[in-house]
Amino acid sequence: MPINSMLFGPDHPVVDRVYWLSFSSQLNPSFSAIGRERIELPYWFCPLSWGAIVASSGLLLTTGYTGSPLGWTQLSADVYHLEVGKTRLRVRRTNDGLLWLISRWAPGVAMRSDQRSETLVHGFGSTPLVTVNLLEALHLAFWFQTNDPIAGLRWVKASPKLLVSAISFANRRAQSEDLTISWNDLWASSSHSRRMKRGGARYRNGKLLLPVIVRLALHAHYQP
Repeated sequence: MPINSMLFGPDHPVVDRVYWLSFSSQLNPSFSAIGRERIELPYWFCPLSWGAIVASSGLLLTTGYTGSPLGWTQLSADVYHLEVGKTRLRVRRTNDGLLWLISRWAPGVAMRSDQRSETLVHGFGSTPLVTVNLLEALHLAFWFQTNDPIAGLRWVKASPKLLVSAISFANRRAQSEDLTISWNDLWASSSHSRRMKRGGARYRNGKLLLPVIVRLALHAHYQP
């Protein structure tokens, strides 16, 4: 079977790389695919996905994009927030600052942890959706919250069950394909430069420390 939905939950299937390469090479009017080794996604953000899909002009046209989303609050240079009823939407940059990610917290779900959020993914391998600029992300976050799913996209939990095991598995799998994936997580409520000035425990001798979950996953990975 090309997809195994049992290891880490049905929303986070394990997909063979050969199927990812086939999927990512296909022309699609709504998006294009990019490998995870080419972008820096947070460690908890769909760690089993081989990459992400980038929203195209076709998807934006279908959803009535005008370039002027309203009502969003800027929390920091890289974070924007909107409440739609009891659902909370948030849009943020990827760790490398090149793309934008979409998150939401369903009603009743506390925002204490990003791992409890949901994100938009394609049905193939739960591949997350990203955009090339802020306005596109703001528009699509609101549109998919207030409309029925299209283009094979749906909301799923951003983190799988057994997150440590999932990261360890994904890292081992990437290494077997000679791929280098970043598991850093620079996200917080302020910009990276402000976090550097604050000098929190996440840094040692000026070097960013991997999150505890990632360190546990890599330690398990390298155990005999």
